[in-house]
Amino acid sequence: MKKVLLMMFLSVATTSVFSQAKNFEGFFVEGGLALGSTTVRKTEVNYDNSPPTTSSKSLGESFTESRVSFGYMKAFDNNFLLGVSFGSMLGSTRLPGEEDSTSSETGKLKNNYQLALIPAYALTDKFAIRGKVSYNKANYESNKYMPNGGFPVNRLDTAKLNGIGFGVGAQYFFTKKLYGAIDVERIAMSSKYLKMVEYVDPPQVVTNLTVEVKPTQTIGLISIGYKF
Repeated sequence: MKKVLLMMFLSVATTSVFSQAKNFEGFFVEGGLALGSTTVRKTEVNYDNSPPTTSSKSLGESFTESRVSFGYMKAFDNNFLLGVSFGSMLGSTRLPGEEDSTSSETGKLKNNYQLALIPAYALTDKFAIRGKVSYNKANYESNKYMPNGGFPVNRLDTAKLNGIGFGVGAQYFFTKKLYGAIDVERIAMSSKYLKMVEYVDPPQVVTNLTVEVKPTQTIGLISIGYKF
């Protein structure tokens, strides 16, 4: 009789723990509002001067965008989970621009995608803290207009960027399927040289100037998620 009672107790305890872990396990989709800022470090080398001159500056711009992602979480023990997700910003993220008497410039990050590894720790069957390590890709695009003494020139600067991000956050289940999440992350893109094309007749690739850019983003994200 004692052996039967012990086995029943162990069965109930195991089922309870298993249920807590399983509450976070499964496929999910998230959508939310991203509030952040982008800082771009620009280094220019002008070869028209002898010797060539170098200038560096940092420009900042805040943004508000929407992000969606989907993925899968797997429970490994009573508390620890590990997941993967794929996400994207909806639309383009505005980049810091410049304007002076000789030119005006506006830019954006397009096709911003993210593949992330998400370790998480369930504190209860409803609340968990989580981290994020991500690989990010985006296209840098900047339009520069130069009056050029009555002969205006439009220049398009482009680059394909990639970078690594780190983040922390938390999620809370309102029901068995619906949850809310808050995350903060920082993404550092690699340095890339811009391909610069002046749209004159015919279009010309700029060779007398090199511009190296290194964007960094800090993002706060408020999301609603659904676990299938």
